[in-house]
Formats: sequence, C-alpha cells, structure tokens
Amino acid sequence: MAGPLAIFTHIQVILSYTFGVFINSQIVLAYVKGWRQNRKVHVLDQILLSTAITNILLQNFVTLDNIFFQLYIYVLYAKEMIIYVFILIILLIECSFWNTSWLSVYYCLKLVKISHPFVLWMKARFSCFVCYILIGTAIGSLAINFPFVWTMHVDFQDNVTNPTGNSYKIQMDLSYTIFDLMLGCFLPFFLSFVSLGLSVLYLLKHVLRVKNNGSHIPGPQIEGHIGAVRTMILRLILDLTFCVTIASSVTSEYSVSTAWDSVWWTMISFYPSVQSLVLILSNAKLKKKLCCHRCL
Repeated sequence: MAGPLAIFTHIQVILSYTFGVFINSQIVLAYVKGWRQNRKVHVLDQILLSTAITNILLQNFVTLDNIFFQLYIYVLYAKEMIIYVFILIILLIECSFWNTSWLSVYYCLKLVKISHPFVLWMKARFSCFVCYILIGTAIGSLAINFPFVWTMHVDFQDNVTNPTGNSYKIQMDLSYTIFDLMLGCFLPFFLSFVSLGLSVLYLLKHVLRVKNNGSHIPGPQIEGHIGAVRTMILRLILDLTFCVTIASSVTSEYSVSTAWDSVWWTMISFYPSVQSLVLILSNAKLKKKLCCHRCL
C-alpha cells in the first residue's frame, strides 16, 4: 500500500503536468496561429514564445523524472539516466532564468530613457538580435551544463527504511557547481534585478513629474507600465526563490529519500505553470491573444 508521501507525489505529478502543459501549450498555439495568419512577431512575442516552449520542455522532463523514479526505472536500468535527466532539468531552469532576464531588459529599454550610446545602440538593435540572443543563451547554458556528465556521480542507497533500493544521492563537484550557478542562475537574476530597478525608478519619476505638473495621468499608459513592472517583480520573486532553492540543493549531497526532496520537486513541478500564470495575468495583450485563440 502506497504511503502518504507517495500518494502526494502522484497527485502533485498529475496536477502540475496538466496545468503546466495546458497553459503553456495555449500560449504557443496562440502565437503559432498568429504566425499562420501572417501577423508580425514582435520582440515581446518572441520572448514569451521562447518562455512557453522552455516551460513545456521543463514540465515534461520533470514529470518524466518522477515517473522514472516511481516505476524504479532508474534502479532497473542505468544510473546514467539520472544524470542526463537531472542535467536537462537544470539546463531548462537556467534557460527560463535567461528568458526572464531578456524580458526584463526588453521592458527596461522600452521604459527608460537614457542617452548613453550603448543604451541607444541596444534600443535600436535589440529587436533585430533578440532571436539570436535567445538561441545563444540556450546554447551557452548547454555548454556550461554539459561537463556535469563527468563531474556528477550517483550513489544508490540500500537500507532498512527503503529495501527496494529506489533511493539515491547525487554528488556534484562543488567548485564547478558554483561556477554553473553563477553563470546560469545568479547572472541572469542580477541582469533582471538591474533592469527592473531602472524601470521602477523611471516609472516613479514619470508619475511624480506628471502629478507635480498638475496634469492628468494617462490611465492606460500608466496601467500598462505598472502591469509590466508587476510582471517583472513577480517573476523576480519567483526566480529568486528558485535560485536559493536550487543553490541549496545542488551544492549539497542531493538525496531522493527525504521530505525536502518532495518539497523541492513540488516547487519545480509547478514552476512552469506559476510562471506562465504570472505572465498571462500581468499582460493584457497576451490575455487578449489567448481569449481570441479560445474563441476561434
């Protein structure tokens, strides 16, 4: 008979997979339908589409890992499967972090008016390079995660409390793990933090300037700015939570036989759906696209 932890895991896998794949698939289908109707794909659309595709892949691999563990496939076959799946999950999480950072940069370039030559060059060129930037950061994340194949080791545990042997510890090289976290998690988070900080400062100055002039604040424009900043704040909080969670897990001996493991995987399992919900609720254009897609 399955224990409470196993039942919780089964329910969590079903719910997270259903919500995550459904929500992100709707975003992808809405943009693909726009492509088929020969609509121009804007910079924001490319970033959101990349985010949705990354979330679908992440949701599938997290679910696949849970299924492999519950069906003892890791024990029956090769421990190398654990390493490859684990690396792919970390890779996709880092790609998601980079998508967040480029989304933050996009909003910052749209909101902030700085006359510095580099900022002006970014404003003029970002829309042309965004596709290459997204692909480049994905390839870069793959490059820095691939050495984990040789620096990561898996030890199966066979003890009294778990006689099936379906428990293992992942041992990672600490120095390389920190290097990977700095480039794949904390660097994009820092980029998002700086971009968001500049956006918030500019927005507050703009609102105060309009109030001091005695003018009426243009509601739709300000609401759009606030919605963009709200999106970034929520995404930043979400990514900060995951940065800390991942750092605390992978820098220690990762074990799959503890309650902490269940909490960690629950957070990762619901990450794609929560992230997409934040984007949808804070983006009026995306909500409109999804409503039109559902009505067709």
